[in-house]
Amino acid sequence: MQRNELIIKYYKEGKTYESIGRLFSLSKQRIHQIVKKYGYKHRYRLPILNYNRQPIQKFLRTQVFNRDKKTCYLCHQKFGNRKGLEIHHINRNSGDNSMRNLITLCRRCHRQLHGRLNKIHYF
Repeated sequence: MQRNELIIKYYKEGKTYESIGRLFSLSKQRIHQIVKKYGYKHRYRLPILNYNRQPIQKFLRTQVFNRDKKTCYLCHQKFGNRKGLEIHHINRNSGDNSMRNLITLCRRCHRQLHGRLNKIHYF
């Protein structure tokens, strides 16, 4: 398989430009050019399963923060208030705002999580 075909294959599998770039020693911009040349739309994030995004109600957000004791699920850093904390949908379905689908993450871990390629086992 040629390099460009491999890049497109990895892109279709959901890998980020950054991770593909590391594999081939190319910049994110170059990966984008190759993907664009082959007619694929640019994607910054993993696909959202439900495009009917439902905002998380304030009371539900508070319940999730309190359940998780204002602690990041991944790095276990505790926060005195909600500043710096975010809610993450475990199954990436933004329409499913059930308590079992929501966890508390700090901003840093939330950004890293959406850039990851491997799955995290939550429970």
